[in-house]
Amino acid sequence: MPSPALERRLVLAPPPAEVYRLLTEAQDRWWCQRVTPALKVGAVATYRFADGETLRLEALMMDPAERVVYRVAEASLSGWTGSTIAFLLRPHLTQTSLTLVHERLGLGAAGPDRQRAEQLWTLRLTSLTALTRFGAGQPG
Repeated sequence: MPSPALERRLVLAPPPAEVYRLLTEAQDRWWCQRVTPALKVGAVATYRFADGETLRLEALMMDPAERVVYRVAEASLSGWTGSTIAFLLRPHLTQTSLTLVHERLGLGAAGPDRQRAEQLWTLRLTSLTALTRFGAGQPG
């Protein structure tokens, strides 16, 4: 049974159009150094992390004004295959409110795999925040 959605919210300094660009075209600056991005709906992005983990994400929605949604087509991480990852964008004054929603994780509501997923997203979103604040993220 899938666990409850993992959800994180943050406010980033750049406007939504710039955050969208970072989410779709500059993932190697905050998410993963070795990435082949998906630049249109139906394309598949491949991520190869320094720790040996891999992800293949199919782009389901790419709307610069409000969201980027991926389906995890394949993952070496337990319970991630078949899940969906959505980045929801909303203007917030001159900044951007970003909400990450990772749904259909096959991890249960608690346990080490769920904790690892939460830790991985905390690291990636901290990297994205650092990129927008200081000009350098720490991609995995």
